[in-house]
Amino acid sequence: MKIILLFFFIVSCSTSSKDVWHQGVDSNGNGVRDDIERWISHESNYSNDVKEGIMKFARIDPASCDYHHHLKCLENVTDEAFQIQITLLSMLNNTEQRQKAYRQRIKKCHANESSFLNFKCQ
Repeated sequence: MKIILLFFFIVSCSTSSKDVWHQGVDSNGNGVRDDIERWISHESNYSNDVKEGIMKFARIDPASCDYHHHLKCLENVTDEAFQIQITLLSMLNNTEQRQKAYRQRIKKCHANESSFLNFKCQ
C-alpha cells in the first residue's frame, strides 16, 4: 500500500511549464539543467522514487509564486525535502548571473495568502 501511495504522489506532482528559466544547458529538453540532472541521477544517494520526485521538483522555477507548494509534493516522498530544496537552490543559482536573474523573477511574485489556494500535486 505504501508503494502505491508513493507512486501516486510522484505521478500526481507533475509539472507542465516549458519556460526556460534555468539559464543552462538542457540537452534532452526535460526542463532540468544537465548538471542538476547529473547530480540527481548519479551523485545523490536517494532511492529511485525520491530521485524521480527531485526531478519533478527541479523543473519548477524557485522564483515562481507556487514554488513552496511544490515543495509539499516532494515532502510526500521524502523527509529530506527541505535539505534537498536548499541543495537545489544552491545549484540552480550557482553563478552571479543566475542569482541576478532569480532576484528579477522573484520580484514578479507578490505575496499571497496560501490558505486561500487550492493547490494539488498534479
